[in-house]
Amino acid sequence: MSKAANQSCIPRLRFPEFRDAGEWMVKKLGEPCISIFVDQKISMAELDKNTYISTENMLPKYGGVTAITKLPKSGSFTRYKRADILVSNIRPYLKKVWMANRDGGASSDIIVIRAGTKVTSSFLAVQIASDDFISRMMRDAQGVKMPRGNLSSIKQYLIRVTTKEEQEKIADFLSSVDELIQAQEQKLHYLRDYKKGLVQQLFPQEGEALPRLRFPEFRDAGKWNQVAFSDLIDPVTPPKKLRSSTYLPDGRFPVIDQSQNYICGWTNDDESVITAPLPAIVFGDHTCVLKFVDQPFAQGADGIKVFTAKRCVSTPYLYHQLSHKPLVMEQYKRHFSMLKNKFIYFPNRKSGEQQKISDCLSSLDELISAQEQKIHALRDYKKGLVQQLFPVQEV
Repeated sequence: MSKAANQSCIPRLRFPEFRDAGEWMVKKLGEPCISIFVDQKISMAELDKNTYISTENMLPKYGGVTAITKLPKSGSFTRYKRADILVSNIRPYLKKVWMANRDGGASSDIIVIRAGTKVTSSFLAVQIASDDFISRMMRDAQGVKMPRGNLSSIKQYLIRVTTKEEQEKIADFLSSVDELIQAQEQKLHYLRDYKKGLVQQLFPQEGEALPRLRFPEFRDAGKWNQVAFSDLIDPVTPPKKLRSSTYLPDGRFPVIDQSQNYICGWTNDDESVITAPLPAIVFGDHTCVLKFVDQPFAQGADGIKVFTAKRCVSTPYLYHQLSHKPLVMEQYKRHFSMLKNKFIYFPNRKSGEQQKISDCLSSLDELISAQEQKIHALRDYKKGLVQQLFPVQEV
């Protein structure tokens, strides 16, 4: 065995009862005492849609799994058991890792790892579901459009090992942090559902001219107007478009494109910045992503439309109205022409009802954003704990 695999180490942060327990050892993941890479096949007849796992129903960012509606019609499948660690071998950067809470069958795109005699499943899962592990998978991945982890390389990855007692203490502690994160994620889910239900009530339903829920002072304010979207907007032409290769990790102005992330990078290029009119709405022509922007920004790459609302409708109100029933992406096509055919319902701007609706929904957006930031901070906290609770090693 290599010198690296025999190295000893001590974590920077240790529970009091283990401070004199000696050094940890570093082993290769592929050693039988650390893990078994399961290759036990399961037949199509034994598959159950309630326990079937594929890369399609594993959630990214270590988010667990979701249900499927129907089983595949063919393929090769691996049997997994409760406490096995399942890793999606396609696009490792999506961070799809799950420790099974039941028995079932997995697609051939899933690596099934079972803890060996020297480690507990939950302790091993912490190291496999770490950004360091995923980074190594990406570094060794094969393929460009759909990179796959290299199984022979993965078996050589180094795993840090201590006594079973200390492993359980660490795993239990980190599980309590996970429970806190899950509770906050559930709160976020409730907030989003509440907003979704409220939006459905505050805007007219299909075929209706008035919303079902109206603020008391506007209940007798009459019917809403209906105007084609294309007649309600003023396009905004950016001074220039930035290539992704020019994005900076930090800078004076955010770069906004049609990706899911609100900000995709930063720039210091004053000549590329849209400073007025603001606020504006950014629409992803290919992705259908909608973004409300109220600060100077630069357009990133192609594929977005920037516009503001005309006088009869406020831009914040138009954004919330468009978010009410967003377009669904249909492959990689241009969707702005479809958006232009939508009709927008709105009350008289002078009445103040648009402002009332916008303020209500914007306050909810602020609560949702604050909750997202809290979850992000908790995840960073856990990441920092893992770095302290496990010895530093060169990989």
